[in-house]
Amino acid sequence: MKSTVILFVALLMLVKPLWPIGEYIMNYDYIVKNLCINKERPRLKCNGKCYLVKQLAKESEETNNNPFKREHSKNKTQEIVFFQMLFRFDFKNEAENTVKNNYKTTQEVRSKLLITDISPPPKFG
Repeated sequence: MKSTVILFVALLMLVKPLWPIGEYIMNYDYIVKNLCINKERPRLKCNGKCYLVKQLAKESEETNNNPFKREHSKNKTQEIVFFQMLFRFDFKNEAENTVKNNYKTTQEVRSKLLITDISPPPKFG
């Protein structure tokens, strides 16, 4: 039930700008005979399109007057960002040459494979 109502409202919002066109189609004869501004000038072949243009302009104006699209409804806040360096990390290469007791030593990072020979699994039986 709730999803049906939401779907109906969404569909209504999508169709609302087209409402003047539907009204023009349904009331075509009345608009041509009574509401058309150019009915005295048949050469223009207006057929009530002037009324339709006015209604579409009015609908567009109502859409532009939406209070949620106005500039004053948006919250304008200035963001304040503080940056403070808490720690200073100094990554040194551990493989650098170091001098100890008047002689030069090199420290190198080496990886050794601890198991060089893999023995086969035991056989039972």
